[in-house]
Amino acid sequence: MNNILWQLGCVVLLFLSVMWNRTAWGDPKWPLLGLAASVGLWVLLALYVLISNLWGLYRGTLGEQGEVLVASLSSSSVLYVILSSAFAILPLVGIVLFLIKTGQVPPIHDISTDTNNPPTFIFAEKARYSSHNSLVYTNKNAESQKRAYPEIKPLFASVTPSELMTVAEVVVTELGWEIDAVDKEKGLIEARSTTALLRFVDDIIIRVERTPEGGSKMDVRSASRIGVSDLGANAKRIQLFIDAISLKLSVVD
Repeated sequence: MNNILWQLGCVVLLFLSVMWNRTAWGDPKWPLLGLAASVGLWVLLALYVLISNLWGLYRGTLGEQGEVLVASLSSSSVLYVILSSAFAILPLVGIVLFLIKTGQVPPIHDISTDTNNPPTFIFAEKARYSSHNSLVYTNKNAESQKRAYPEIKPLFASVTPSELMTVAEVVVTELGWEIDAVDKEKGLIEARSTTALLRFVDDIIIRVERTPEGGSKMDVRSASRIGVSDLGANAKRIQLFIDAISLKLSVVD
Protein backbone atom coordinates (compact mmCIF):
# COMPACT_ATOMS: atom_id res chain seq x y z
CA MET A 1 0.00 0.00 0.00
CA ASN A 2 2.99 2.29 0.60
CA ASN A 3 3.75 2.51 -3.12
CA ILE A 4 0.23 3.71 -3.86
CA LEU A 5 0.47 6.34 -1.12
CA TRP A 6 3.82 7.56 -2.45
CA GLN A 7 2.34 7.89 -5.94
CA LEU A 8 -0.66 9.76 -4.58
CA GLY A 9 1.85 12.06 -2.89
CA CYS A 10 3.39 12.78 -6.31
CA VAL A 11 -0.07 13.58 -7.66
CA VAL A 12 -0.62 16.04 -4.80
CA LEU A 13 2.75 17.72 -5.48
CA LEU A 14 1.87 17.91 -9.16
CA PHE A 15 -1.49 19.49 -8.34
CA LEU A 16 0.13 22.05 -6.03
CA SER A 17 2.69 22.97 -8.70
CA VAL A 18 -0.08 23.45 -11.26
CA MET A 19 -2.05 25.65 -8.88
CA TRP A 20 1.08 27.65 -8.07
CA ASN A 21 1.74 28.21 -11.77
CA ARG A 22 -1.88 29.23 -12.35
CA THR A 23 -1.54 32.07 -9.83
CA ALA A 24 1.06 33.71 -12.13
CA TRP A 25 2.77 35.02 -9.00
CA GLY A 26 6.45 35.85 -9.33
CA ASP A 27 9.02 34.27 -11.62
CA PRO A 28 7.38 31.24 -13.31
CA LYS A 29 10.59 29.20 -13.21
CA TRP A 30 9.90 28.13 -9.63
CA PRO A 31 6.48 26.50 -10.10
CA LEU A 32 7.78 25.01 -13.35
CA LEU A 33 10.73 23.48 -11.50
CA GLY A 34 8.23 22.11 -8.99
CA LEU A 35 6.15 20.73 -11.84
CA ALA A 36 9.17 19.07 -13.45
CA ALA A 37 10.35 17.66 -10.13
CA SER A 38 6.91 16.21 -9.39
CA VAL A 39 6.68 14.54 -12.78
CA GLY A 40 10.25 13.26 -12.56
CA LEU A 41 9.71 11.81 -9.09
CA TRP A 42 6.46 10.14 -10.18
CA VAL A 43 8.13 8.62 -13.24
CA LEU A 44 11.01 7.20 -11.16
CA LEU A 45 8.60 5.82 -8.60
CA ALA A 46 6.42 4.39 -11.36
CA LEU A 47 9.35 2.52 -12.85
CA TYR A 48 10.24 1.14 -9.42
CA VAL A 49 6.66 -0.02 -8.80
CA LEU A 50 6.32 -1.74 -12.17
CA ILE A 51 9.69 -3.46 -11.86
CA SER A 52 8.87 -4.57 -8.30
CA ASN A 53 5.49 -5.98 -9.34
CA LEU A 54 6.95 -7.79 -12.34
CA TRP A 55 9.80 -9.18 -10.26
CA GLY A 56 7.34 -10.38 -7.64
CA LEU A 57 5.28 -12.14 -10.27
CA TYR A 58 8.39 -13.68 -11.78
CA ARG A 59 9.56 -15.00 -8.41
CA GLY A 60 6.13 -16.41 -7.68
CA THR A 61 5.50 -13.99 -4.83
CA LEU A 62 3.65 -10.72 -4.47
CA GLY A 63 6.38 -8.22 -3.65
CA GLU A 64 7.17 -7.93 0.04
CA GLN A 65 4.03 -9.76 1.14
CA GLY A 66 5.66 -13.11 0.33
CA GLU A 67 2.47 -14.90 -0.70
CA VAL A 68 3.03 -17.72 -3.18
CA LEU A 69 0.81 -16.95 -6.15
CA VAL A 70 0.31 -20.50 -7.21
CA ALA A 71 -0.85 -21.44 -3.72
CA SER A 72 -3.05 -18.53 -2.76
CA LEU A 73 -3.74 -15.07 -4.07
CA SER A 74 -5.99 -12.86 -1.93
CA SER A 75 -8.31 -10.30 -3.49
CA SER A 76 -6.52 -7.54 -1.58
CA SER A 77 -3.19 -8.57 -3.08
CA VAL A 78 -4.64 -8.56 -6.57
CA LEU A 79 -6.17 -5.14 -5.97
CA TYR A 80 -2.83 -3.84 -4.71
CA VAL A 81 -1.02 -4.95 -7.86
CA ILE A 82 -3.70 -3.55 -10.14
CA LEU A 83 -3.92 -0.16 -8.40
CA SER A 84 -0.18 0.35 -7.97
CA SER A 85 0.50 -0.68 -11.57
CA ALA A 86 -2.31 1.54 -12.91
CA PHE A 87 -0.94 4.56 -11.07
CA ALA A 88 2.52 3.72 -12.36
CA ILE A 89 1.41 3.42 -15.97
CA LEU A 90 -0.30 6.84 -16.03
CA PRO A 91 2.82 9.07 -15.96
CA LEU A 92 4.72 6.75 -18.28
CA VAL A 93 1.96 6.89 -20.90
CA GLY A 94 1.86 10.67 -20.54
CA ILE A 95 5.62 10.95 -21.07
CA VAL A 96 5.51 8.66 -24.12
CA LEU A 97 2.66 10.64 -25.71
CA PHE A 98 4.50 13.90 -25.01
CA LEU A 99 7.70 12.58 -26.61
CA ILE A 100 5.78 11.36 -29.66
CA LYS A 101 4.13 14.76 -30.06
CA THR A 102 7.44 16.56 -29.57
CA GLY A 103 9.06 14.41 -32.26
CA GLN A 104 6.40 15.42 -34.79
CA VAL A 105 7.25 19.13 -34.71
CA PRO A 106 10.52 21.10 -34.75
CA PRO A 107 11.99 22.32 -31.43
CA ILE A 108 10.92 25.94 -31.95
CA HIS A 109 8.49 28.17 -30.06
CA ASP A 110 8.38 31.37 -32.15
CA ILE A 111 6.39 31.47 -35.41
CA SER A 112 5.96 34.41 -37.78
CA THR A 113 4.30 34.91 -41.15
CA ASP A 114 7.25 37.14 -42.05
CA THR A 115 10.47 35.24 -41.38
CA ASN A 116 12.71 37.94 -42.88
CA ASN A 117 11.33 40.87 -40.91
CA PRO A 118 9.09 39.51 -38.14
CA PRO A 119 6.96 41.98 -36.14
CA THR A 120 8.81 43.25 -33.07
CA PHE A 121 7.22 42.80 -29.66
CA ILE A 122 7.13 45.86 -27.42
CA PHE A 123 4.68 45.15 -24.59
CA ALA A 124 5.63 41.47 -24.35
CA GLU A 125 9.32 42.33 -24.07
CA LYS A 126 8.60 44.32 -20.91
CA ALA A 127 6.19 41.74 -19.48
CA ARG A 128 8.56 38.80 -19.70
CA TYR A 129 10.92 37.53 -16.99
CA SER A 130 14.59 36.75 -17.64
CA SER A 131 13.74 33.05 -17.32
CA HIS A 132 11.33 33.30 -20.25
CA ASN A 133 12.30 32.51 -23.83
CA SER A 134 14.13 35.15 -25.82
CA LEU A 135 12.12 37.18 -28.33
CA VAL A 136 15.00 37.28 -30.80
CA TYR A 137 13.84 35.56 -34.00
CA THR A 138 16.89 33.77 -35.43
CA ASN A 139 17.73 32.57 -38.94
CA LYS A 140 17.86 29.00 -37.62
CA ASN A 141 14.33 29.41 -36.31
CA ALA A 142 13.20 30.74 -39.71
CA GLU A 143 14.70 27.76 -41.57
CA SER A 144 13.03 25.26 -39.23
CA GLN A 145 9.70 27.05 -39.53
CA LYS A 146 9.77 27.11 -43.34
CA ARG A 147 10.38 23.36 -43.46
CA ALA A 148 7.71 22.49 -40.90
CA TYR A 149 5.03 25.10 -41.63
CA PRO A 150 5.25 26.24 -45.27
CA GLU A 151 1.56 27.23 -45.13
CA ILE A 152 2.22 30.03 -42.63
CA LYS A 153 2.21 33.13 -44.84
CA PRO A 154 1.12 36.81 -44.67
CA LEU A 155 -2.49 37.69 -45.37
CA PHE A 156 -3.27 40.16 -48.18
CA ALA A 157 -6.59 41.99 -48.26
CA SER A 158 -8.20 44.53 -50.54
CA VAL A 159 -9.41 46.67 -47.62
CA THR A 160 -7.51 49.59 -46.06
CA PRO A 161 -5.12 49.04 -43.13
CA SER A 162 -7.55 50.84 -40.82
CA GLU A 163 -10.41 48.55 -41.81
CA LEU A 164 -8.23 45.46 -41.45
CA MET A 165 -7.08 46.60 -38.00
CA THR A 166 -10.71 46.93 -36.91
CA VAL A 167 -11.55 43.44 -38.12
CA ALA A 168 -8.40 42.08 -36.49
CA GLU A 169 -9.40 43.48 -33.09
CA VAL A 170 -12.81 41.87 -33.40
CA VAL A 171 -11.31 38.47 -34.27
CA VAL A 172 -8.79 38.69 -31.43
CA THR A 173 -11.65 39.23 -29.00
CA GLU A 174 -13.71 36.43 -30.53
CA LEU A 175 -10.80 34.00 -30.12
CA GLY A 176 -10.58 34.85 -26.44
CA TRP A 177 -7.15 36.47 -26.55
CA GLU A 178 -6.33 39.31 -24.16
CA ILE A 179 -5.36 42.55 -25.89
CA ASP A 180 -2.35 44.24 -24.27
CA ALA A 181 -1.74 47.15 -26.62
CA VAL A 182 -3.09 48.71 -29.81
CA ASP A 183 -1.22 51.27 -31.92
CA LYS A 184 -3.41 52.16 -34.88
CA GLU A 185 -0.88 54.62 -36.30
CA LYS A 186 1.79 51.91 -36.52
CA GLY A 187 -0.75 49.21 -37.31
CA LEU A 188 0.18 47.03 -34.34
CA ILE A 189 -1.86 44.88 -31.96
CA GLU A 190 -0.27 42.91 -29.11
CA ALA A 191 -2.22 40.20 -27.32
CA ARG A 192 -1.86 37.08 -25.18
CA SER A 193 -3.30 33.58 -25.37
CA THR A 194 -3.37 31.61 -22.10
CA THR A 195 -3.86 27.85 -21.84
CA ALA A 196 -6.78 26.66 -19.73
CA LEU A 197 -5.08 24.26 -17.32
CA LEU A 198 -1.48 25.27 -16.74
CA ARG A 199 -2.02 28.95 -17.68
CA PHE A 200 0.95 29.00 -20.02
CA VAL A 201 1.13 32.30 -21.93
CA ASP A 202 1.93 32.81 -25.60
CA ASP A 203 2.47 36.36 -26.84
CA ILE A 204 0.97 37.46 -30.16
CA ILE A 205 1.66 40.53 -32.27
CA ILE A 206 -0.28 41.56 -35.39
CA ARG A 207 1.18 44.03 -37.89
CA VAL A 208 -0.90 45.66 -40.63
CA GLU A 209 0.77 47.59 -43.48
CA ARG A 210 -0.43 49.26 -46.66
CA THR A 211 0.59 47.55 -49.89
CA PRO A 212 1.74 49.42 -53.03
CA GLU A 213 -1.51 48.34 -54.71
CA GLY A 214 -3.55 50.19 -52.09
CA GLY A 215 -4.65 47.16 -50.08
CA SER A 216 -3.25 45.75 -46.86
CA LYS A 217 -0.76 43.15 -45.72
CA MET A 218 -1.12 41.49 -42.33
CA ASP A 219 1.68 39.65 -40.55
CA VAL A 220 1.18 37.65 -37.36
CA ARG A 221 3.76 36.40 -34.91
CA SER A 222 3.11 34.09 -31.96
CA ALA A 223 5.78 33.16 -29.41
CA SER A 224 5.66 30.97 -26.31
CA ARG A 225 7.09 32.32 -23.08
CA ILE A 226 8.35 28.92 -21.91
CA GLY A 227 9.39 25.64 -23.49
CA VAL A 228 11.85 24.68 -26.21
CA SER A 229 9.03 23.30 -28.36
CA ASP A 230 5.50 24.69 -28.60
CA LEU A 231 4.15 21.34 -29.89
CA GLY A 232 2.86 23.18 -32.95
CA ALA A 233 0.54 25.47 -30.97
CA ASN A 234 1.80 28.79 -32.35
CA ALA A 235 1.49 27.75 -36.00
CA LYS A 236 -2.04 26.47 -35.37
CA ARG A 237 -2.94 29.72 -33.60
CA ILE A 238 -1.70 31.89 -36.47
CA GLN A 239 -3.51 29.79 -39.06
CA LEU A 240 -6.70 29.89 -36.99
CA PHE A 241 -6.48 33.68 -36.80
CA ILE A 242 -5.82 34.12 -40.51
CA ASP A 243 -8.65 31.75 -41.41
CA ALA A 244 -11.00 33.72 -39.16
CA ILE A 245 -9.95 36.99 -40.81
CA SER A 246 -10.42 35.42 -44.23
CA LEU A 247 -14.04 34.61 -43.45
CA LYS A 248 -14.72 38.30 -42.84
CA LEU A 249 -12.79 39.77 -45.75
CA SER A 250 -12.13 39.36 -49.43
CA VAL A 251 -8.61 37.96 -49.41
CA VAL A 252 -6.16 38.13 -52.30
CA ASP A 253 -3.75 35.19 -52.34
